[in-house]
Amino acid sequence: MPTRVPDVLLIHTDQWNARALSCLGSDLVRTPNLDRLAGDSWVYTNARCNHPLCLPSRVSMLTGRYPSTTEQFGFAGFVRQGTRWLHQMFKDYGYRTGAWGKFHCRSLNSDEWNWDEAVPTLPEDMNLARPTGNTYRAYCEAHGLPYPTDQNHGHVPWDLARKQRVPSSAKPEMSNFRKQSCRSDVPLEHSLERFCANHCINFLSRRTRQPAFAYLTLDRPHQPCALPSPWYEQIDPSRMTHARIPTPAQLAGQPPLVVWNYLCHSSILTEKHDEIRFAWAAYFKLIEFIDDEIGRIITHLKSSGRYDDTAIVFTADHGEEAGYRGLFEKTCRTYSEEITRVPLFIKPARGMGFASPRRSDDPVELIDVLPTLLDLAGLPVPADIDGQSVALRPAKRKNFTPRPFSVCEQYYARSLVKGDWKFVATPETKDMALYDLSKDPLCFDNLVNNPRHRRKRLELKLDMLRFLTERRHGKFDARDVAEIERNLDPASESTPPCLCGPNPQVAFYRAMLAIIQPDFTLFVPLYDRAPMLFRNHNRNGYYKSNEALNSARHGADIERLVNYALKEAFNWTHSLSVFDPPRSIEVPTAISLAALYKAKGVRSGRMFAGR
Repeated sequence: MPTRVPDVLLIHTDQWNARALSCLGSDLVRTPNLDRLAGDSWVYTNARCNHPLCLPSRVSMLTGRYPSTTEQFGFAGFVRQGTRWLHQMFKDYGYRTGAWGKFHCRSLNSDEWNWDEAVPTLPEDMNLARPTGNTYRAYCEAHGLPYPTDQNHGHVPWDLARKQRVPSSAKPEMSNFRKQSCRSDVPLEHSLERFCANHCINFLSRRTRQPAFAYLTLDRPHQPCALPSPWYEQIDPSRMTHARIPTPAQLAGQPPLVVWNYLCHSSILTEKHDEIRFAWAAYFKLIEFIDDEIGRIITHLKSSGRYDDTAIVFTADHGEEAGYRGLFEKTCRTYSEEITRVPLFIKPARGMGFASPRRSDDPVELIDVLPTLLDLAGLPVPADIDGQSVALRPAKRKNFTPRPFSVCEQYYARSLVKGDWKFVATPETKDMALYDLSKDPLCFDNLVNNPRHRRKRLELKLDMLRFLTERRHGKFDARDVAEIERNLDPASESTPPCLCGPNPQVAFYRAMLAIIQPDFTLFVPLYDRAPMLFRNHNRNGYYKSNEALNSARHGADIERLVNYALKEAFNWTHSLSVFDPPRSIEVPTAISLAALYKAKGVRSGRMFAGR
């Protein structure tokens, strides 16, 4: 343990669009308290979640492991017994621990959720309370409020006939989407955000010999966006003017899931424009309300003289479409940058030897939060996790290598972002996508079938294949690389045997994949070496007697084998729970989509007209 032991505060919200901060240039929202925190923090502008849904993302963040490591892709099933969680690591080093809000982490036994204080707000989390009965439900009942309230997400506000809570200000003629943004029946002093912030402040106020690890995990700005007075009265739909939407031709070129979201989910093509504009404004006003509550905590730390000695991390479990593309909520998942990108501020405590605040565009993932928090506290980081600390300590920075790309995983689809390029891989080639983020940050132009980008497409497919292989078979070391190099040497007497048969096969050699079929064999080194394609002659059953082919001339053969290997690699993935299989829809033509745009009164390229 270091001489100076800082307190640690993790502020974790649900469904916060990474653009929705005024310190990052948004003119749709004002976040003065988080802006001030950003001024004292390393601000990572290229941070991404590792799963686009709440529970799997939280499991990854709290364990420092990818979903394909935890095997958690949905909302049920326990991860392997013995998996170490963030709060347990802090407890092992003498920290007292407290958590308040949306846990949504039912992937461990309740006795493993062993915080010193744990106050859940979600109905399904009630048995995780520490001590028993210390819940938002008990608080509401004690104050005469019906529970779940109209602010509890996942339980509102579809309709009264199903006995689900809606604000009394909701009108029957409103769409379900609009009802979620009505005036809340919960007074400000009893709202979810005020309740959780009060508990956090009380916990941090206690003077003990133990350092504190505090986890404020807010339910929102996930819908419902029901706001208490006076915040509700501040909603201003007239400010919502300049979101862009794809043209009919661009939408027709998207994968089926993206098209389905525009045609069947909450979008500019499915909702009334006045209602969607109001709900859009309510989302940003809810963010301002949350910023105000976070400001109360920061003010308390400063007034008590403990701000400088507290390490603070602010982030979200995933993003929200937030109207930026004419879409809302999170059902586009890995295809959307609005969903996979998250805000990430990291403020170190003083006296710990860290670098001054700055902005960084290094690729960072939520699995990096666990090792970073431990590093901020001067605690050892486990060697068996997938994440790495991104704390900016100059002495360590010399040996720090940012990961080459970021990956967000679903069971059926994974996105990989490398530099300015985003690739979405699926078992089916028709569902894949490729976007040039430098020119197309909203991912409107799917370039996956554009022949001009064949090399980039293949490069990212190989990166994805390498990622999946490492998840399945573990990391390789220098000895494995040396063995592969010896085997690939034409003078070697011990090249891998040819396994040709009627069906393609994928053989794994720790630092290399061999994709084998009767006519071709493709070697894919998992280290920095280009793939090698051979035409099989099958003399003596050894590759060294085969004919090496020119990669440039046989690009189609290489990509065909890589596609096959990717499909096999997806099949390697195991899951405790699978959420939403791929939707099969027939994508409309650009002509039919243009007719729909006209019928809905939607202008190509713009969501709404000017002010």
